[in-house]
Amino acid sequence: MYELPLFLTSLLGLWLFSELVVRQSGKLAAFLKMSEMFVGMVILAIGTSLPELSVTILSLFQKDAGHLPLSTILGSSILQVTFVLGLVGVIGHLKTTKLHLRRDTFAILGSVGVTFLLAMNGWLGRLEGLLMLGLYGCFLWYLANQERVQEKQHPSIKGWDHALLFGVGIIGLLISAKIVVMEAVFFSKAWEVDTSFIGIFMVGIAAALPELSTSLVAVLRKKWWLALGTILGSIVANMLLVIGFGALFNGYAVPAAFVWFDLLFLLCSSGLVLLFFREKKQLQKWQAAVLIVLYIMYAIARMRWMM
Repeated sequence: MYELPLFLTSLLGLWLFSELVVRQSGKLAAFLKMSEMFVGMVILAIGTSLPELSVTILSLFQKDAGHLPLSTILGSSILQVTFVLGLVGVIGHLKTTKLHLRRDTFAILGSVGVTFLLAMNGWLGRLEGLLMLGLYGCFLWYLANQERVQEKQHPSIKGWDHALLFGVGIIGLLISAKIVVMEAVFFSKAWEVDTSFIGIFMVGIAAALPELSTSLVAVLRKKWWLALGTILGSIVANMLLVIGFGALFNGYAVPAAFVWFDLLFLLCSSGLVLLFFREKKQLQKWQAAVLIVLYIMYAIARMRWMM
């Protein structure tokens, strides 16, 4: 009787606490004099990937979680690169530079491509996890070398206050994720559907809300580099950091549908996005609308596959 309200409340908590972590991490970055591009690609990207990471961590202790963690990551990433990016592009104005486009092409296609290739044998274990985490470490090292220290914009900001709120957000996030995992398992049994359906279309969508809200706020403030960096950086973090972490400590059995439907669609749609940007170094309105339609088509086809 109370399972559905509890599940919806935990999804809301997943979003709200993620928002708290993201906002406080951004302020801490300003306190530490980090550039906004670095904040988008690293701090906010990792921060907005915390729901997926939290679900992954808590699923390690839930034996019957099934495909919930991996399906959550895939569902969230696909939503971000199509619907979220498309919606932000329709509402605001997204553009990039030749240098950033080259970097993003390598990072996005590389991270999704590596995940696709490693998952083709149906299993992601410790060796694959170590490789993925190592690649993400190399990506962070590259971004750190490209980082240019900026002047502190808010000299009166207090780092300890934001560090405390950041900690509160992390605790709330883990509690919400624990409830989400427990209730997702309950509903998959009650509705007699696979946990992958719950992960892709319920938890995955909720997990992408931080990227959506953060990117919308950024683009409305005309900080297109922050919006684009958050979305693309989050996908790289999902592929290499979150999946790599889960593979290292638990391992993933990867169904064929995840490889040849979800990951392949993610790889192709990511390539399409980068192709759109390559033409005029910006995402035009009609191209953004295409991405939204693309997600709707994916959702319909995926639901029919599951049914």
